[in-house]
Amino acid sequence: MWAVQAKETKLVNYFLEQTENRGLDFETPFGDTPLTKAASMGNVDMLALLIGRAMADGFFISDFVNYETKRGKTALSEAAKNDHSDACKFLVKHRAQIDYKTKFYRKTALDWATNLKCEKALDSLKRAYKIEKDIQQMFIAIAQGNVAFVKETVGEGEHYRLNHSRTLEIEIVKSKEELVVYSAEVKVSERSEQAFWKTSMRATAELTPYPTQLHSCGSLASPLLH
Repeated sequence: MWAVQAKETKLVNYFLEQTENRGLDFETPFGDTPLTKAASMGNVDMLALLIGRAMADGFFISDFVNYETKRGKTALSEAAKNDHSDACKFLVKHRAQIDYKTKFYRKTALDWATNLKCEKALDSLKRAYKIEKDIQQMFIAIAQGNVAFVKETVGEGEHYRLNHSRTLEIEIVKSKEELVVYSAEVKVSERSEQAFWKTSMRATAELTPYPTQLHSCGSLASPLLH
């Protein structure tokens, strides 16, 4: 842990290599992990190293980043408490849950930033939270083909990059057209399958041999022999 506090990124990387990443989930009696400590210091390079190591080792990134220690610390809450906006942005980008309420304190990272008046972190978290909600609503609107909502949502967006409204409108129309074509193909496929089975059943019936008949002695014989 001292290597994380000393911001010795190369040394931390060396230790993790030598221990096959076993130190990633180490927790001190004070409820600090390497990730929460790096977040509390706003060390984005260290956060990148630790998260990269966790990904390589097969950790579920969402679980790793949002892990709550025995003392109720998460990486995002520690970054928010110490007003490290860049660390907050980095963690959110790597699936940190902005609205996660810890079991220990019953507070979110937004709550900590608000209560402690950490303006930079608070601004970053509010912006990121709004984007998350807008994206959720956007996906719902696109799925429903709600062009008006999409245009309204992106109307105040980043005009200097792209005409988002027009681009999304085209995508929605294209998706609708593809859905219509796909539906038609499915119907044709169903009709073809039904026709195939009808033809197969007819052919099978025609190839079935004539039923045999019983002689008076009870032996079987084909009617073609009479």
